[in-house]
Amino acid sequence: MLVNQQFKEAVFEKLIALQSAKVQALANEISANRENLSSATKSSAGDKHETGRAMLQLEQEKLGRSYAEAEKLMQLLLRVPFEKSYQQIKVGSLFATQKGLFLLAASFGKIEHDKQEIFVLGAAAPMSQIVLGKSAGEEVEFRGDRICISAVI
Repeated sequence: MLVNQQFKEAVFEKLIALQSAKVQALANEISANRENLSSATKSSAGDKHETGRAMLQLEQEKLGRSYAEAEKLMQLLLRVPFEKSYQQIKVGSLFATQKGLFLLAASFGKIEHDKQEIFVLGAAAPMSQIVLGKSAGEEVEFRGDRICISAVI
């Protein structure tokens, strides 16, 4: 496993692409739902029709909240200084342990790049709080396990 600055930048590019696709998919759903809502004009169907419009409106509100969260995460990711290389773990760091690869950026979850799993963590995540400021060669304890940080980029 070759973990270097180039690998980290490629992981960030993939992360941005994944989040961008999510934002675009939500925007498309909002647009389609808006069209459905506007085409659901009043008819003589009565209560059944009104219930359908109300459900579409609720779905539109839910999509709007999801879109806002996805866009917020995208803006957070775009502010992460991934082009820098670090000696100590901070936001923008990729670090390796015996438990796997971790990227400190924003709460995203697990992604895969070059057949490697990378856990993308936000700064507020419990694991992040424990490793912030640590360097390669240092050990930390997390949930009863000793974790050795083998590389920081």
